[in-house]
Amino acid sequence: RAISSNAKAIDVTKEWKALGDKRTEELAHHLDEPPKGMALVLATSDFVYNELGRQDDLLSRWLAEDALNSTRTYEKYVRRIDKLVAAAADEAALMSALRRLRRAEMARIAWRDIAALAPFATIATESSALADAIIDAALEYVQTALEVRYGIPYNARDERQKMVVFALGKLGASELNFSSDIDLIYAFE
Repeated sequence: RAISSNAKAIDVTKEWKALGDKRTEELAHHLDEPPKGMALVLATSDFVYNELGRQDDLLSRWLAEDALNSTRTYEKYVRRIDKLVAAAADEAALMSALRRLRRAEMARIAWRDIAALAPFATIATESSALADAIIDAALEYVQTALEVRYGIPYNARDERQKMVVFALGKLGASELNFSSDIDLIYAFE
């Protein structure tokens, strides 16, 4: 089958065969047929299409985890991010890993949205949970690095101060979508 949109023709059979050439035995049972909405998603989202090309094993991982049919919560994202933080050699490596995770997860969420695998409220909540978890991890990492370099900040009562982030707008309301920017205010307790 082929589907065309905006002068971009996608041959789903060819794309599926290319993925099939990368199969591993343990994933073979997940890849018997294309996942729901594959033709529509690949034809309408350059972002998803490009991300699947950028991360060769991405769709295989999603299928193995049943990730296209699952909603990820803030807590699930935190567990994934904790592993990235533990493996990061330095700030640049962590920020690169967080960007890669964000792109992969936004592609997965976009697939779920385009293929109507979840209602928009779930899509928005999931996008917001991802942003919250990434912001929290980046803030904690940077705060620790700044404390090592400059010392721990204290208030007038000699109490340790931690930086907090207030999310405004759509992120603050857990209604983040693909075209949303995020508005943040940083403050001390």
